Amino acid sequence: MAKTGIPNPLKRRHMIEQEMSASEALAVAEVYLEADRASEALVFLVKAEARDRMMILVEEAIVEGDAFLLKQLTDALEEDPGEAAWERAAKAATAAGKDRYAEMARRHARSGA
Repeated sequence: MAKTGIPNPLKRRHMIEQEMSASEALAVAEVYLEADRASEALVFLVKAEARDRMMILVEEAIVEGDAFLLKQLTDALEEDPGEAAWERAAKAATAAGKDRYAEMARRHARSGA
């Protein structure tokens, strides 16, 4: 791994494909999360079966208006946060000037997924 602890893309691919314990996967995920790279951490959170940690990220994605991350998380969790959560994400995205994220969140709020 690099000085930051984040593996290079090839090493990351190997890590994704290899068997690892939940604690190892969670440790890798936390390195990505510390670097503000939640999307890349998600695959390791799934490997670690870290549902509680993913639920925390769901709330963070809503507050930050990050509809893309929110969608990735809901797909991984196989659980939609509901119309109200998508609307909150849309409002947060609009306030942050993230128009594409806001539109995506509104679309999910309307569709129920």
